[in-house]
Amino acid sequence: MKRATIRGKPFGLGHAALVLLSMFSVPARVSWGQAYVVTDLGTLGGPSSAAYDINESGRVVGWAKNAGDPNFPNDPAYQYKRGFLYEDGVMSGIGTLGGDESWAYGVNESGQIAGEALAFGALNFKRAFFWEDGVMTDLGTLGGPYAFAWDINDVGQVVGSAAPDQFQGQAFLWQDGVMTDLGTLGGNSSYAYGINNAGQVVGWARYTTNTKRHAFLWQSGVMTDLGTFGGTLSEGWDINQAGQVVGWAETSSGAWHAFKWESGVLSDLGTLGGTHSLAYGINDRGAVVGKSYTEGDPGTYAAFLWDGEALVNLNSLIDPNLGWVLNQGRSINNLGQIVGAGTIDGESHAFLMTPIYALTVTEYNEDLGDVVIDPEPNDVNAPAFLAGTEVTLTAEPIEGKSFSHWLIYDANHPGDSNYAAEDSNDSIVITMDADRAVQARFSCASGLAPILPVSLVGLGAGLVRRRRRS
Repeated sequence: MKRATIRGKPFGLGHAALVLLSMFSVPARVSWGQAYVVTDLGTLGGPSSAAYDINESGRVVGWAKNAGDPNFPNDPAYQYKRGFLYEDGVMSGIGTLGGDESWAYGVNESGQIAGEALAFGALNFKRAFFWEDGVMTDLGTLGGPYAFAWDINDVGQVVGSAAPDQFQGQAFLWQDGVMTDLGTLGGNSSYAYGINNAGQVVGWARYTTNTKRHAFLWQSGVMTDLGTFGGTLSEGWDINQAGQVVGWAETSSGAWHAFKWESGVLSDLGTLGGTHSLAYGINDRGAVVGKSYTEGDPGTYAAFLWDGEALVNLNSLIDPNLGWVLNQGRSINNLGQIVGAGTIDGESHAFLMTPIYALTVTEYNEDLGDVVIDPEPNDVNAPAFLAGTEVTLTAEPIEGKSFSHWLIYDANHPGDSNYAAEDSNDSIVITMDADRAVQARFSCASGLAPILPVSLVGLGAGLVRRRRRS
């Protein structure tokens, strides 16, 4: 049987940008790139912002400068950093603890936020906070004047560093109003940056010399040194639900390299061609984001994504005509959405990158049924869905024939039936969390008919019906 195959380009360009823009009734700039849609999260009225974390529902936290004192318009001395929550296309400030500034660093699935804020009026000490439903709560300290919080898990446990005295901070774990000192590796200070839902904590701690620090993994009261690449410095920044840790470690030559640690093995992720790289975030699929110098060490970092094999410059995955220079990736969720900070129009702004996932569309000359796809594809030559889009597929066999089943291919093994799940329902819903492949199979008198592969990719609203050829 002669077969006509349409190969869908993975990522659409051109007029699709106008379709995409119409979906967002928000002031933020949204740009259609090559592999990602890039959203400028804007500011709180000032010139700059940075994003630090994103949860699975797409809530983003970070800091942004406000407009400042109306009596001193555009005066940087009166433009303060304020922690923000970005949700449903809107950036909102979350307040302070009485001082001028705040920073939001971690958000969990419930929308609870951890960070630090200035307090105590003129003294302006930084204090760790827990934010929920518009209320910011001071977490206290370990006896000294200040504390910082960096991450929060879905249980509501918060980690950071707090002062037991005037000078040195100690990593802490806070839960239900109680702050616990996690100790050090033998030195006089430590700092916790990340925590997973199992309560495993990562950060850095000084060891016996008190002058150098190593990345650590803390669990069940035990702090483990994760080592270095031959140097004297390392820091752990994030940990996923599988217990994989990312951060950076010093080499014997003094360079800092991003690392991934798993089951006692510290792996060097390399750089983008320059001397230094640092990893800040990892999702449950093992994808890593951070920043790296590029070849020649130009003095500014480029944001990267580690895909399991090599570092990829995130700037190479977007249209260079958009005007963005992406400087650092700070967090990545399981949909593959990335947040961080970059430069656009001469200002440093928080960004959100949302992947575009796609499939190949194939049709046969003799079709035994139709498949209705909702939402409809925006372009059959370059069909694409934003990450997280739910696609409904409905099979409609022609008269005298019947629908048999769907083959839903594993995202990591598209086209390989050994990894395909079957579903006999006429209608199924697929969440686009990766490039996806689905086949609809219709039955005829002679047995199983030729396969009608179906595209899951599209952007927009409404229905599309793949018609039989006459």
